[in-house]
Amino acid sequence: MPSLLFFSLGCFECTLGIARSDKKKVWLGMLILLGGGLVKFEGMIVLFLWIAALMCSSKTRNLLHVGRSECKLLILAAALVLPYGILKIQIPQLHPDQMAFQAVENHPMKVAAQIPKVLPIMLVRQCVDENFAQWTVVGDSIAAWSGKWTGLQSLVNAYNLGWGWVCMFLGVTLMFFRPTRQCAFILSSVSVCFFVVIAIVYCGLPYLNGDLGRIIEVTLKNPAGRHLYPMFLSWGLALIVLAVSDRCEK
Repeated sequence: MPSLLFFSLGCFECTLGIARSDKKKVWLGMLILLGGGLVKFEGMIVLFLWIAALMCSSKTRNLLHVGRSECKLLILAAALVLPYGILKIQIPQLHPDQMAFQAVENHPMKVAAQIPKVLPIMLVRQCVDENFAQWTVVGDSIAAWSGKWTGLQSLVNAYNLGWGWVCMFLGVTLMFFRPTRQCAFILSSVSVCFFVVIAIVYCGLPYLNGDLGRIIEVTLKNPAGRHLYPMFLSWGLALIVLAVSDRCEK
């Protein structure tokens, strides 16, 4: 998948750029993520989340300083975005899922009420077996667990071999050590915020009409995988690269 390549390389460069205070790597990572955004809209979300995360800390804000070389990258980025912008003008609605943001704007409280229910279910389904991660909606607003425990294998998602557990374990472990704490925290924050945005989109999909049962069905591996797997894999791989690079520097 092209999006997986762009997401992974972009997160690698941004993470290592922060770890080594290397502005060139950070800007290269953002340029790669821009390429991912042109391939798949989720890449734009990841790019803006990285920029927001870098701006939140005084230690990383200077990495966004625009110099002569960065101006050249911005010109290149503008040249890449221009054809996409022209296409967007010609076809205002490229995908029906984009209408979800209008639903969020029109019914913010209704969407906000469903996010705490949908987000945990969406993330749990990336970690455990699909037969164990089953929920039934009771009374149109309550999600009751209805999964089946079949042994220890229920704790591992057979589709991705428990990659979600790997991401969480590495994220917590690297945040425990001072040399990798900041990078692991920023990378994990970007990833979790991305999943929150995806949950917001699911809750706002106009063709689901706010039906909690249908929204939960979207979080199954086949519908949700195309949105979640590239970021999940990029998160875990970037954490592995961060751990290995810190080990090599020692």
